[in-house]
Amino acid sequence: MENETIQQNLHYIKQIMADSRQTFVDNGLGLIGWGILCVTGIIVMYVCMLFQISLNALILWVAVVLAGFLWTLTINRRLRRQYRSCTFAYKMMRAVWLVCSLALMIVGFVGFYRIDVQILPALFAIIMGIGIALSGMIMGRRLIVGCAGGWWLGAILMFLFPWKHHFLVFAGLMVVFAILPGIALYSSWKKELQRKNP
Repeated sequence: MENETIQQNLHYIKQIMADSRQTFVDNGLGLIGWGILCVTGIIVMYVCMLFQISLNALILWVAVVLAGFLWTLTINRRLRRQYRSCTFAYKMMRAVWLVCSLALMIVGFVGFYRIDVQILPALFAIIMGIGIALSGMIMGRRLIVGCAGGWWLGAILMFLFPWKHHFLVFAGLMVVFAILPGIALYSSWKKELQRKNP
């Protein structure tokens, strides 16, 4: 009897997830926005180093993070207005990226003063891989899950081959495994929207 109840509960959870996936389509704007902001931050950092311009890295990255959170809040408000209900998948995605964002901030802002700065991009890549993998699993998209492998491979290479330009490698990973998949998700979301509202 107890085994049957467990099976029914599992079936119910699977049904919730399936319904949630059909209703919730990530528009990819989060990945695109955060990706562009991070790549811009890295470019600004390197331009200042190249031309020997004085720059407070902490202020730069606090500004990037604040801009990212404003972008996320704007997107979430629009999505809530558009769909008027939060699906289970949407709540899970929010939780995944909230946890990953906190981990990135702790590593970035605290780690900056306590560990070798050249290790930071590899640690960021590991956390990004986790966020991307979980997002892909929640959405049921293998391509997005596969992008996590790119992040982790990049992290391994950065650990194995110390180089002073790992932040540029991280920027490249951000373009290939966050911004481009975000654009693909946005395109898919647009098509889904047009299909539902011809």
